[in-house]
Amino acid sequence: THTLKKTTTSTSPPKNRDPQSPINIMATQRLWRSLRDAAKHKPMTGIPEGSPRAELPANLESLESPLGQQWKEQARTEDKLIASVQRQEHPAFCGIAAAATVAASADGAITEQIRFSEAFDLNGFQSSVFEHYGWGPWGTVMDYMPALFKRNLLQHIQYDGVPMNVLAEWFRVQGWKAEPISAGDADLQTFRKDIEAAFPAKQEPATTSSSSAGGQEGKHYVMVNYSRVVVGQILFSGGHYAPIGGFHPELDKVLILDVNTRRYPSVWADLPLVWDAVHTQTGNGAWRGYLRLQAPPPTAPPADSEQ
Repeated sequence: THTLKKTTTSTSPPKNRDPQSPINIMATQRLWRSLRDAAKHKPMTGIPEGSPRAELPANLESLESPLGQQWKEQARTEDKLIASVQRQEHPAFCGIAAAATVAASADGAITEQIRFSEAFDLNGFQSSVFEHYGWGPWGTVMDYMPALFKRNLLQHIQYDGVPMNVLAEWFRVQGWKAEPISAGDADLQTFRKDIEAAFPAKQEPATTSSSSAGGQEGKHYVMVNYSRVVVGQILFSGGHYAPIGGFHPELDKVLILDVNTRRYPSVWADLPLVWDAVHTQTGNGAWRGYLRLQAPPPTAPPADSEQ
């Protein structure tokens, strides 16, 4: 069981160091930019329904094409995950939409994007959330604030995007195992191993785990944060979040489930290329990466007393 890092409102937050120090000045500037940009972004809308999608480069194959569908039939895929793909409801919601897609495929408690912050109510908003925003001591102080303050702040700041560590905590409060993997601390071999764990070769019935819920483990998932431009998506080419929906071992390709469905379809891409796109840094020097996820164990259905 994952142990949550908790904060308490009864304990005073750590005393702030010199507010005029260069580090604290930069943290204050980042906090101000986050609040300002969230306010600017909130009224934004996505591209209109029916707008033409961006053209795909030759190295990507749309899942919707005949060849993409053929590869889907040949590959190890998670059909319920593919069917659960949600279109992001706001330009800043790619991480939220990707997380909601994964949660919906496993019948999670919170699957609506607009209800993202409600997951943290499941533990009384005791999770450390704002320390992951790069706000220095301000993030730590805000994690000591009352739950109502934290909920309202997250509902605002989500319009400037959500860090990977916050997405991981979002899964944890709902009973998932979630581990953020920094691309700076991993390599292609590690990424490949996690993809193979999420899409194992089919086993014979006699070798599968116990049929009782107590003997089963939750499914594994991989959700990537990657650079679009590295995979060749040069239009709308910033960072993006997406669940991985399949693995084709013979072709060494993975299926990127795109939640920005009005801009790009879900695509098959070479696994090493996807790793290259994950193994990148953001404008502030932070590494991108991926989430290694495992759903809660399935619940045994109630016994039927009437046969």
